[in-house]
Amino acid sequence: MTPHGTRKTFFLIALLAVAAMVFAACAAPAAAPATGGEQPAAAAPSSDLPAEPGRGTDGTVTLVYWQQVSILNPYLSSGTKDFHGASLIVEPLLEFNQDSELVPVLAQEIPTVENGGISEDLLSITYKLLPDVVWADGTPLTADDFVFTWQFCTNELTGCTVQNFVGVESVEAVDAGTVKISFAEPTPYPYIPFVGYLSPVLQKAQFEGCEGEAAQSCSEQNTSPIGTGPYKVKEFRANDTVVYEINENYRKADKPHFAEVVIKGAEDASASARAVLETGEADYGWNLQVEPDVLLDMESKGNGKVIAAYGGNVERIL
Repeated sequence: MTPHGTRKTFFLIALLAVAAMVFAACAAPAAAPATGGEQPAAAAPSSDLPAEPGRGTDGTVTLVYWQQVSILNPYLSSGTKDFHGASLIVEPLLEFNQDSELVPVLAQEIPTVENGGISEDLLSITYKLLPDVVWADGTPLTADDFVFTWQFCTNELTGCTVQNFVGVESVEAVDAGTVKISFAEPTPYPYIPFVGYLSPVLQKAQFEGCEGEAAQSCSEQNTSPIGTGPYKVKEFRANDTVVYEINENYRKADKPHFAEVVIKGAEDASASARAVLETGEADYGWNLQVEPDVLLDMESKGNGKVIAAYGGNVERIL
């Protein structure tokens, strides 16, 4: 949610990965589909004036999450708020756009059987990496980083969330710019490993030595990962606030749009809604599990807009 009187084009939808939110604001003012759930978000209507294009031209955007970010290594978390927090920094090979279509991120193209990227027997998928992509520290991204990430995550002692690598037999660096993923069985839909914000690549140089039992003690790596995405960590306070600044080595010269992103914690969903709809302290409130009449009353103050979104995820009560 965002307050009135701002040029921030932020008609964004609840439960969307934060990086996608920011990019949507950088581009056309269009609503993107949620990644799950039906909880509303609050966003302020943008002004009629288009935002000035270019990198860092629109100052700071503040997002309020009542489920606060606690870690920025998505493989050591099972919380959506942590995945969102990390998604501004670390990236996958492919992701889904606001039309739920797969699009390349760190890959040159989407592999298919027709273009030779998927084997005829459906036992492997091969990605060509975008050329000249560098990490935030200026070192090159290579296929070895993907091999390492798979090894890091499939080490049982790491305590990793491994659902995205189920059925993967090996990840191989064919050469510095080519990653081959092989499956134990024919896999008609191979777009899971390193696809989406749940399965990004980690920098081998930073995380080497953090495999296995050492993973939980690698505090700097887990709270300030080096990524290829549009932002890097400026300040991290677990379960409170994360401040991001622009990654000067990001490959898209005109992005990201905002010079700074702040993800703040709130006491509860109602406090998150108030921060946007009543006090104007923030620009967007995520996952507002608040009674509809309470939200409508807040919205009536005229400082922002509540947006409900429908996604493909399913939550179960066990």
